[in-house]
Amino acid sequence: MTITRPDPIPHLISAVTELSFALRDLDASRPVPAVHAPVVQDGLEHVDELTELLDLIEKKLRAERSQS
Repeated sequence: MTITRPDPIPHLISAVTELSFALRDLDASRPVPAVHAPVVQDGLEHVDELTELLDLIEKKLRAERSQS
């Protein structure tokens, strides 16, 4: 009997995308943009990490597609 599991990658992509939009909106909703504040710096680093994660997921999906 073969156990099939749903592919989690589309859900991860969706979650990461929503999180990055939420972070962007949170930063944009600040009354006074603090360009070099620690929170903004951390947020930008987090968005960069999310972008890298999305790139890795996309590369994996493309690799799997080309193998099939």
